[in-house]
This record gives sequence, C-alpha cells and structure tokens, in this order.
Amino acid sequence: MARTNKQKRAQALAAGRARQDRRREKMAALGKPLTSKVDGAIVEALAFNMADAVLSGAQTDALLSIAELVETALVILVDRQGYDRRQSKLAIAQRMSLRDEHRDPSFIPSLHPIPSLQAARAAIAQ
Repeated sequence: MARTNKQKRAQALAAGRARQDRRREKMAALGKPLTSKVDGAIVEALAFNMADAVLSGAQTDALLSIAELVETALVILVDRQGYDRRQSKLAIAQRMSLRDEHRDPSFIPSLHPIPSLQAARAAIAQ
C-alpha cells in the first residue's frame, strides 16, 4: 500500500502503463495498428505520392488522388508492417474522417477567422 504521495503517483503511473500494455497486446492480437502507425503510414504515403508526381514530370499544381493515398497507406500497413487488412482499412478511414474542427472555419486561423470565436478559444486555452 502506498504511503506517500510520491509512492501513490508511482503506483498510478505503473497501473497506467500496465493498462496501455494490455491495450496494445489486445490490438496486436486483432491485427489493428496503433494510431501512431496509421498516422505514419498516411504521411509516408503522401510523401511517396508527392514524390511520384514530381518525378513523373507533373507540374507543381498536380492533383493527388485520395484513393491512391489510402491504397498506398494500406500497402504500408499491411504488406510492410504486417497488420490485418480490414483493421487497417478501418483505422485509416477513422483517422481521415471529418472532425468537428474541420467544420469550423475559425478554428484554423488561415481560414476566414472570426475574431470573437478565436478570442473565446484563446481565453479558454489560458
């Protein structure tokens, strides 16, 4: 039993690490990639497709297909890293899904900012 605050914090941290380890083991058993692996695969797929467009002699305003991006990320996760194809597809779709902040143009300062909303967010963040 923990007696001091330091021991209680250490015990709580150890419990959190154990919980995360169990979660990772469960996801690995299902063949589901971690969020960081999915994000890395999407970034690598984007870089690959951009490099491919540049190397093929395309103009700087070349369009990249989202379907190609997803397929490349899927190849990275399934063929190279060994995750389950279905679980990887679901994970990619989840990471690329629309989020609340995507609907709010003032959330990103470069998109038509609404000063009152940004001031409210800044006040909340402090």
